[in-house]
Formats: sequence, C-alpha cells, structure tokens
Amino acid sequence: CALPIWAHQDARHGRGLNIDNLVAHFKTELAAQALSQEDKARFSKDGEHALRVFLAARGRDFTSEQEVEYDFTNQGVSIGEARIKGFVDLIEMDKGSKTVRVYDYKTGGALSSWSLPPSAREYDRIKAHKFRQQLLFYKLLVDGASDLGQKGWSAQSGCVEFVEPDSHCKLRSLTLDYDKEETDRTKQLVKAVWKRIQGLDMPDTSKYPRSLAGILEFEQDLLK
Repeated sequence: CALPIWAHQDARHGRGLNIDNLVAHFKTELAAQALSQEDKARFSKDGEHALRVFLAARGRDFTSEQEVEYDFTNQGVSIGEARIKGFVDLIEMDKGSKTVRVYDYKTGGALSSWSLPPSAREYDRIKAHKFRQQLLFYKLLVDGASDLGQKGWSAQSGCVEFVEPDSHCKLRSLTLDYDKEETDRTKQLVKAVWKRIQGLDMPDTSKYPRSLAGILEFEQDLLK
C-alpha cells in the first residue's frame, strides 16, 4: 500500500495533497511491473478509482505529526527471549497522554467487522484473525521500543484501513482497542513460536482443519 504512504510523506514535508500526482506516480510504478498489458490496464483502472476515493475521503486527515513507515528494527524489543522487529505503516502519537494509535493499510476485499456473520467465507474469517494478530503484534513493538514504550509510551489502539472501497463505494476500517488478555496471549504465542524456531522443533500441522477453528486449535496447542 505505497500510495497512502507517499501521501503521508507529502504531508510530513509540508507538501499539499495532490491526488493527480499520486495517481500518476502509481501508474508509473505499475508500468514497471512484470504484468501483461491486459492486467496493467485492469489494475490501472481499478487502482486509480480506489486511490481517488480513498485519498479524497482520508487525505484531509493526513498531518505532518504522523509518523509513517515507523521502523522498529533497532528498537531492542524483546518478548522473553524472543527478539522482534518490523515496520508499521503509520502511527499517531498523543503527547498529552503518551499513547499511540497504530495503522495498517490493506488492499483487497474489505471486511465490515471483526465478528463476521455465519454466511461469511472461511477465508475472510481467517483474514480477520490474522489482521487482529498483526495489530496486537504492533502493540508489542510499540510497548517494548526504546524510543516509545521504554520512555513511557503505550499503544492503546490499532486500526486496519482498507484502501479499496467496497461494492457500495464505501471505505471500511477495523479498530481494535487493546486489552490485557489479548495482549498477554499474543506475548505467549510469540514466546512459543520463538522457542520452536530456535529448537528447530516444527510441529506437524496436517491434523488441523484448514479453517479458523483449526488455526485456533493449533495456537492453543502451542500455548500448552
């Protein structure tokens, strides 16, 4: 999701939001990809539509105070013996409360809720679970970082922003207010996975159903 990041970088440097320039940048990047002309034409049309809708609606909220592509590589974040790192698309910092809100931009089909109806595809259930885990992992990064958590900051919430509008041309986002139970469970999963990797102890996953229920069962077995 480079285009929202480019737009944020313009805001960071005091440049106004120029949607036409950003769309042109997107098309230049697309033209350099190893795709058929048919795919390029389709992605160009769909991408331009999505970007214009997204930037027209969200661009006014971009400010010079927001941090984009925040790098946790050298922030010394550890969960037990596990050393973790990563990049976050966007963070907003409230200096008064020393709290952080993290954002992750997503392309592809938007989700309307964390709790999907029974009619939802299993693929979307799994996707929602993975997105939620990603936001929780970002909290671990913020809370453990030498420039943030170790200086009294904490991540209070995370948000998945879908760049592409849904079939009704509506933009969607999913917000997660962090709580201790989910955060602690994520910490324990990180520790369990780290221990397995370090010990070259890769469990056989063939017995688990290819579903969200199967993933949750596997995670629970890891935690045991």
